[in-house]
Amino acid sequence: MQIRLLGHLEASVDDRPVALGGAKQRAVLAMLGLEASRTLAVGGDDGTIGLFDLPAQRPLGTPLPAVPNQLTAPFFTRDGAYLIAITASGSAYRWDVRPASWARHACAVAGRSLTRVEWSEELPDRDYAPAC
Repeated sequence: MQIRLLGHLEASVDDRPVALGGAKQRAVLAMLGLEASRTLAVGGDDGTIGLFDLPAQRPLGTPLPAVPNQLTAPFFTRDGAYLIAITASGSAYRWDVRPASWARHACAVAGRSLTRVEWSEELPDRDYAPAC
């Protein structure tokens, strides 16, 4: 199945259009979110991408920036490792969303591990396990 999200939602199977509307459209959107580890990525015409935790029914952080005031269509790669966003102007962005990559990035930015005191202040519900 191929799904196009820029402009009107369209879907096709073997180049044959699939009629979407009402419940079918909602089911397709739900499938897209569930396919990516229960995280839904939603693009808007403001050029941002919102991430939502479907089981918790809440947003994840602040929206990611793409191109301001450009319609953006986000999707996760099949393995869930990357978030890809394509804008109406044809620009594309890729974010590595693997937890290990975020840990490496955090260590590179901080240049050190969190101390036990910092860990307990920032992550009080987690056992001390620094990433660096």
